[in-house]
Amino acid sequence: MKINRQAFTLIELLVVIAIIGLLASISIISLNNARAKARDAKRVADAKQVSTALELFFSDAGRYPTSTDFVNNQLIYSGTTYLANFPTAPTPPDGTCNAGTNQFSYTQNNDGESYTLSFCIGGNIGSVTAGNVCATPGGGIEPCAGSNAGTGVCLSGHAGTQVDPCTVSTASELDDVRNNLSFYYQQTANIDLSSYNTGSGWNPIGSSAHHFTGSFDGGVYTISNLFINRPSTNDVGLFGYTDGATLNNIKLESIDVTGDHSTGGLVGYNSYSSAISDSYTTGVLTGGDGAGGLVGANDNSADISDSHSTVTVTGAGATGGIAGTSWTTGTSITNCYFNGTVTSNGSGDSYGNMHLGGLVGGSNATISDCYSSGTVTGTGTGTNTGGLVGGSWDGGIIEDSYSSAAVISVSNGAGGLIGAAGSNTTISRSYSTGTVSSTANSVGGLIGGQWGTIISNCYSTSAVTGNDGVGGLIGSIGGGGVSSTTNSYAAGLVVGNSNVGGFAGNNWGGGITNSFFDYESTGQSDSSGATSEDTAWMTAGDDSSNNFITTGSWDFATVWTKTNGNYPTLR
Repeated sequence: MKINRQAFTLIELLVVIAIIGLLASISIISLNNARAKARDAKRVADAKQVSTALELFFSDAGRYPTSTDFVNNQLIYSGTTYLANFPTAPTPPDGTCNAGTNQFSYTQNNDGESYTLSFCIGGNIGSVTAGNVCATPGGGIEPCAGSNAGTGVCLSGHAGTQVDPCTVSTASELDDVRNNLSFYYQQTANIDLSSYNTGSGWNPIGSSAHHFTGSFDGGVYTISNLFINRPSTNDVGLFGYTDGATLNNIKLESIDVTGDHSTGGLVGYNSYSSAISDSYTTGVLTGGDGAGGLVGANDNSADISDSHSTVTVTGAGATGGIAGTSWTTGTSITNCYFNGTVTSNGSGDSYGNMHLGGLVGGSNATISDCYSSGTVTGTGTGTNTGGLVGGSWDGGIIEDSYSSAAVISVSNGAGGLIGAAGSNTTISRSYSTGTVSSTANSVGGLIGGQWGTIISNCYSTSAVTGNDGVGGLIGSIGGGGVSSTTNSYAAGLVVGNSNVGGFAGNNWGGGITNSFFDYESTGQSDSSGATSEDTAWMTAGDDSSNNFITTGSWDFATVWTKTNGNYPTLR
């Protein structure tokens, strides 16, 4: 029997060989892709390891390392090894990377306040495009903001001029602001900074060596989850140091900020005619001398207007709900408010003093049309504690403002509006209604210590409790400077152990003119210089006819207003 065997034709053999070759190529390509992804994963993991080491170094040294801190590829400081071996990028290079870019490159920036750690990835990772990238303090990666530094074009591709501002819609673009500090910026989307919430967190934009001098407008958008943990660093905030800058409509929500001197939610040190308007902050903040919910230090003709804060603020030295300090005359805070908690941490400034206020801690600024509510608690000795301002010593002005904040203190100088004020400070058309409680001396419904201060057209209905020098309006009036009080009254309950008065407690040299207190509501029958009246006398009449007009010549046409049966109030 003959068996017929048929061999493969040449064409069939060629087809089979082609298929085998194609399958082999696919396998090789897949293997190469897997290897490239593995190399990228190794690059990212190594970058995260370096970032962690850098943050630990910063926490101990108060700065990021210089190249001289790396010895034999090791990062060592004060006997502690933070990085045993600076990594080498895996080879070969992938994608558009080459031998020159396939390496980790570290540079310290801004005198140790920031750094750049760049490397190259061959493929896209999430929303980050392949190519040169930088590690973030939070351990992530993003396009290198520095890739546009000095080019005259910001990361979003605009010129950064007033007519062509840089648009800011991502955390990366916000971080890029530090590379062109004089540009105009316009926020165009809500920004979440959660990617910067580990280690030392966000690096403030601008420093004492490199000021932000540009303009930033937040529009209708928010910036959320700002995290900064730099307890040994000064000038801390979203912006570290401003100089002639303009910041408008910036809405910072859920901040968690820790710094040293001049620490604020929005700006650490706001100076040299910089202007902040229509902005707010929420969250928590802890700082040293000059800690404020919105601004740490407001100095050198800088202005804050139409802004507010609900931040829980803790600080040393001068601490306030809006600004920690605004010591320079010529600065102003207008139409602002605070509603939250301000607390001292028990330490003071370089002189051992503290100034704690619901709006501003220490101020020689002009404060107009502002108010505070919530709680102000002074826990340290040497603390001037006020519902609106802690202390004002030389040329400060408070007008058309009030506080309903509760004031709690263990130190001399506690007041419903201001803790203590010195020469050339003026307070007018302002009042307080919140409770004032202190275990110490010089405690007043409006002001604790009046040392050469001029007060006019003010009142307090605050309930006041203190030790010595306790008054319904003023705790103690000092002999230093020429203190004067006109057209003012007190009507809150006053309780103390010695030198207690319905209007003023101690009076060692101040004049009181056309001023009154309600001896029934204050519970006190005597007060140096002010006139004692009963509740019926104080509440009788209206704008056209009342006892304050006939006895004290008060202005009920433009300053005061009144309805029958009620105390006068300010227009």
